[in-house]
Amino acid sequence: MYIRRASRVYKGTTYFNYLLVESVATPKGPRQKVVCSLGDLRPRPKHEWVALAHKLQSALGGQEPLFRSANAVAATSSKKRLAVLVVDDNPIMRLGLAVIIGGQPDMIVCAQASSGDEAVQLYREHRPGVTLMDLRLPGGMSGIHALHAIRELRTHTEVRAMAHITGGGVVDNVPRVLPEGLAATVDRATWTVPPVFTAIQRAGSVHLEEMWRTFNMGVGMVVIVPPDVPTIASAAGIPVWRIGEVVPQSGTRRVILR
Repeated sequence: MYIRRASRVYKGTTYFNYLLVESVATPKGPRQKVVCSLGDLRPRPKHEWVALAHKLQSALGGQEPLFRSANAVAATSSKKRLAVLVVDDNPIMRLGLAVIIGGQPDMIVCAQASSGDEAVQLYREHRPGVTLMDLRLPGGMSGIHALHAIRELRTHTEVRAMAHITGGGVVDNVPRVLPEGLAATVDRATWTVPPVFTAIQRAGSVHLEEMWRTFNMGVGMVVIVPPDVPTIASAAGIPVWRIGEVVPQSGTRRVILR
């Protein structure tokens, strides 16, 4: 089973779609069957959704060797690709990530897990270069604890944690990736807030602290790394800047804005 990208042209515009395809044995030999289309949102009877969910679970649960883009396989057969372990309890989320990663010519999903325990086991087996982890996993081992277990297996890990700054801003999103007992100090003078946020604040008479609790204020991703990594990243041409540091928590606040 694999992911294939399809395209069609309608009124001069090219539309792309991703198909989940499996090989089916027929009297005339194997043929490719489309299991589902990610662009196909038509209503389905409940039994069809149940059958589809079983197929997705089978494919995403590690029973299939991998998800891959047919185009990417042909383009990168002669060079090594970055192996990615995808961990999420929602099979549709895992499918979506597999589609995106499978479309990259230099990346491949080596395994998928639906729980923290399974993630650690698959990490031991595959030793991926990147692990994408849902921090809110059900069951005994959360995503945070699974990452701690994986870090013990990979002591040279440079990226300690990543936080996508969406609704809730830096104040609400960064604490989600911090272990208990730690906090983050953020120096707001280390970057220039985009003008759009200033305009929103003025137009709505929004208090400054409320702006920081609602918007990312120009920081879309926070990566927690050892002190020397930003220098290495800048030397490699990756635009980064240091906005603060992780410190022992004192009091109730997990993020201290300065």
